[in-house]
Amino acid sequence: MIGVVLIVLAILGGLVAIAGAMVAIGGEELLLGILLMVAGGAAAALALFSLQVRDIYQSLKEWKGLFDDGGPDRARVVALEAPKGFLFRRNATVTLEVSKAGEAARRVDQSVPVPIPQAFLWRVLGRVPTPFGRLIDRRDLNLPVWRRRRKRNRNYTAGG
Repeated sequence: MIGVVLIVLAILGGLVAIAGAMVAIGGEELLLGILLMVAGGAAAALALFSLQVRDIYQSLKEWKGLFDDGGPDRARVVALEAPKGFLFRRNATVTLEVSKAGEAARRVDQSVPVPIPQAFLWRVLGRVPTPFGRLIDRRDLNLPVWRRRRKRNRNYTAGG
């Protein structure tokens, strides 16, 4: 809900900046036009910055929940999915397979926030075919990213 409010504030700030540019170009009130452009641009930038900070905070909370209680013993990246949109649903999804000692491996979907310009470029340029397929397609991977090492016994001596 707060994300929608921040996006609406960013759009309104952009519209105020455009209105200020039109007033300044009209030549009637140059100072008022410049003031509106600065205020609208600052409001839009602040709203977009707040939106990005909120998304990063939520993502960090999810990742912290994954590594609570000592974290997993092994983790593999199973799949990577591009963001669905560039304004509202701009989180990339990473599917991990995590396992702890004595438990079965489980799959976890973690979101990774993508900034608006990069998400827009990912959506637009991702439609271009490449030798590897389109960039917006889901990538099935099998990459090990974490493996807990066993602690060595310091009292053990070889041959002694």
